[in-house]
Amino acid sequence: MSSEIKADKWSPASGTSATIGDSGDTYTVPSGVTLDTSSSTLTLPSSVITGQSAKTSLVDADKFLISDSAASGALKYVEKQYLPSGGLVKLANYDVSSNVSTITFDDTISDTYANYLLIVSNLFCSSTGQTYINYRVGSSTQSDSNYNNQMIGFHSNNATSNGRQNSGANIKPHYESNSIQDSGVSFTTWLYNPRDSQTKRSSTIGAIDNASDYHTTFNSACAWTNSSTGVTGIILSRSAGVFTSAGQVTLYGVVK
Repeated sequence: MSSEIKADKWSPASGTSATIGDSGDTYTVPSGVTLDTSSSTLTLPSSVITGQSAKTSLVDADKFLISDSAASGALKYVEKQYLPSGGLVKLANYDVSSNVSTITFDDTISDTYANYLLIVSNLFCSSTGQTYINYRVGSSTQSDSNYNNQMIGFHSNNATSNGRQNSGANIKPHYESNSIQDSGVSFTTWLYNPRDSQTKRSSTIGAIDNASDYHTTFNSACAWTNSSTGVTGIILSRSAGVFTSAGQVTLYGVVK
């Protein structure tokens, strides 16, 4: 048995294929040796990726292998921090599956994002009333009198528009309607700079009470003049009744 084979070329004894070693054998390419496959085809096992351990969260320094089209397909890596990302990052979601009096998103607002988007879709309620939004600081709901609301909208049942302005203890994203207990209310609310020490603003576009006999569409704006800088979350509540077993509420952070 020879401990070393020296040859300028290995070729199959017959045909066009050959096998090196047996199953279970290990062949090591020492440090400093170049294995040049640039002019050939290198077939990797299908498990080369799926056989590795999975990572469930990425950091900016994580790297992805790419073929650089600007360098004739040369292999390079790109870090996660340089990858394009979406404009919205989902921070919290609540699917209403049973009667609840409040929907709370704590520890969702931070200095990571300046602005936030709240989407409420077909949120059913047990009785006539308004849906309220309040800021939270830690586990404390901020319900002072410094929420200044202005709203204007249209009632489909009487073809008239209405406006309202008031100071109150919450953000009012939609007008109070005759009946929304049997049909969902939907709206989107932008929260602008809720962590800012100055005025925190919000605006609602396209609030709709989908009652069969009373459709309303309202746009509203609110400025909260509390100087607190510790806002960490929001809470949704009702002026009357509870949220019932339907609807979805999602909060997104807006990428700077």
